[in-house]
Amino acid sequence: MRARRSWWKTVLGIVLTAIMLFPVYWMINVSLTKTSNMRKSPPNLIPIDGTISGYVSVFHNELPYLGTSLVVGIGVVILTVALSAPAAFSLAKLNPRGGQPITFIMLIAQMIPGIVMAMGFYA
Repeated sequence: MRARRSWWKTVLGIVLTAIMLFPVYWMINVSLTKTSNMRKSPPNLIPIDGTISGYVSVFHNELPYLGTSLVVGIGVVILTVALSAPAAFSLAKLNPRGGQPITFIMLIAQMIPGIVMAMGFYA
């Protein structure tokens, strides 16, 4: 037998979803609004004479840096997979001496939040 969901739970879920997504919608709306219309009262819920000049400006100025980040990111992924795949195979299939403590230490290292590691950069 299938339990029937009450209609008010569905309506409540839709209303809460709309409330949570409104800041995202408003961020997109403001990003498409001209600078002269940003402080208009009351604000437009839909940008009437929108512009993408802000996006063009950002991509024109920042594209070389985004490309550099992409190259570094892809290089790090390739290097990480190339080094970790043989090690993972060894720990999983070959059952080396001391494999369980090594696996446990790696598990503990995964539990440490990444921001804790970043503290050393700013100390």
